[in-house]
Amino acid sequence: MGLFGKKNNDETKCKKCNLEFSSPERLERHTEKAHPKSSKTQTKKETWGTIKTTNRKDRNVSAG
Repeated sequence: MGLFGKKNNDETKCKKCNLEFSSPERLERHTEKAHPKSSKTQTKKETWGTIKTTNRKDRNVSAG
């Protein structure tokens, strides 16, 4: 019957680091702790190579 069998790997496998867990609840706890949404390293990876522009006024500064 398979009532207590192992669930599908897609439900218990982390998509970011490929770790397998015994239950979807454990996977959810893992992703909250190990892969938070607002992590600094993830932000760095997403913004790498982009140019930040500032609203600077062009100034006509003479050398003299």
